[in-house]
Amino acid sequence: MSYIIDISHHQGDIDWSEAVKDVDLAIIRTQYGTSTIDRKYVYEVQGTFWCLYLCYL
Repeated sequence: MSYIIDISHHQGDIDWSEAVKDVDLAIIRTQYGTSTIDRKYVYEVQGTFWCLYLCYL
């Protein structure tokens, strides 16, 4: 079974090498309101990018 997940700094660290086995889509929160950027936004974007790149070579 595959999942769609909604992530932000509230979920803590995500092991993308494990998550890729069950997750089809990750919605990454970028900010709250108009000016507060999610503090893990860049980390999560980099994690999903590298996981996709390395897991599907």
